[in-house]
Amino acid sequence: MSIKGIRRHMGAKAAGVVLFAGAAGMLAAGNAGAATWTAYTTDSGATGAHAVYTPDTLSACDTQADGLRAYASVTWIDSAGDYKGASIEDANGNGTCTTKYIPSLTPGTHFTLTACLKNGSGGAQQYCGTKTGTI
Repeated sequence: MSIKGIRRHMGAKAAGVVLFAGAAGMLAAGNAGAATWTAYTTDSGATGAHAVYTPDTLSACDTQADGLRAYASVTWIDSAGDYKGASIEDANGNGTCTTKYIPSLTPGTHFTLTACLKNGSGGAQQYCGTKTGTI
């Protein structure tokens, strides 16, 4: 192949790399606004549960076969100054999550996400861990 042919061949490869990089950048930018927060329980050893919050869902995930259920809550103060919150439990056992849709929070809202373990539906929350964030 001549020098001219090599340049033409390399130019095509470089253009392909630039197109690929541009497409990857567009995919990344498409997910830039989607945020996820996770809080973990504080039990010793392996974590027994975690809570996952996105701007419109709350999930409680059981991550240990310990006979306890996963509990998740998210709380915030709305623009009128009222205390708001949502909670959910997962009683389906190790390796499962239960998710529910909740109202989207206004950008700038501060919230607290909590993950706990409970012994039955009426059991006390225990080993609670929290994570705070802002939408």
